Amino acid sequence: MIKFFRKIRQNLLSEGKTGKYFKYAIGEIILVVIGILIALQINNWNLKVKERNAERLNLIALQEEFKENKKELNNVIALNAQIIAGTEKVIQTFKVSTLDTISERTIAINISGALSREINFVQSSGVLSEMLSSGELKLIQNIELKHHLAGFGSWIERNEQQENEVNQFRKDITNQLLKSGNFKKIITELGSSDFNWETSLDSVNNKSLFNSIELLNHLIVFKSASEITTRQIYEPLSKEVDTILKLINSELKK
Repeated sequence: MIKFFRKIRQNLLSEGKTGKYFKYAIGEIILVVIGILIALQINNWNLKVKERNAERLNLIALQEEFKENKKELNNVIALNAQIIAGTEKVIQTFKVSTLDTISERTIAINISGALSREINFVQSSGVLSEMLSSGELKLIQNIELKHHLAGFGSWIERNEQQENEVNQFRKDITNQLLKSGNFKKIITELGSSDFNWETSLDSVNNKSLFNSIELLNHLIVFKSASEITTRQIYEPLSKEVDTILKLINSELKK
């Protein structure tokens, strides 16, 4: 094709048709420019197709990731509710009427229900983290969704701070029990281990724990912080996950 155009130009020059030559040259330039513009347009179209395909794959991966986050969050909310209920039972033991009748086994069960596990929302974040670090978040066309995804990390930071605070309160109670309680009796009553040997401290019972104002204060603060965690952290975070999933689902339906 290039040789064909070159031959036409040479013929025009050899025939002395300079005016026609320049007109032809301009026309050739215009054709080249149009060709370049068409090529660029096709390239841009191909790039947009690739970007939309990449966006869809990312959205599908994010959908699965946030479904896992929702499931894990529901589990930790349920666990925290159990901890709050267990802590309330331990607090109620301080009532004189309760302490007079409660057994060592019930005390052990209540303490275990309140303190046997820590709250810890383990976030699934591989897909979102990769998108943020690689810059692929810009592929998300929905501005609202992009905003929620970009800000999700700040939700996790607030959650971690609150959980660390609550778990520290839990450790304070555990330390108080280690100082004044009889863990041998607690473990035996729970059936976790059978101590078939005696000590001079076996007469120490765990009812004496409930004469400590320090322990009562620790328990009240722990329960209050746990309730705040659900109300001010877990529930709003759960709504945020729901919003993100709703926006993702909406995009995938397009």
